[in-house]
Amino acid sequence: MGRKSLTKSKMKSKNPLVVLFFLIFFCIYTFYCIYHQGSFVRGVGWRTKAEYPLSYNITLICSIIIPVGILYKQISMRIKKV
Repeated sequence: MGRKSLTKSKMKSKNPLVVLFFLIFFCIYTFYCIYHQGSFVRGVGWRTKAEYPLSYNITLICSIIIPVGILYKQISMRIKKV
């Protein structure tokens, strides 16, 4: 794969429906973790907030920051097009 084809594929805009599905999935998982006071730990399984507080907090922080960043990027791209 040449360098030009790599940069062209990275510059393609994502399908808005895929982005929307991703955001909805992240929101559902975040609310599920908050409601059940736990998170999924790789190699261990579902653990409560009391058993793995660091993993729980990292999961919540990431599942809030990533969708907010994606929304910000999508909104800023739409504003720049106008």
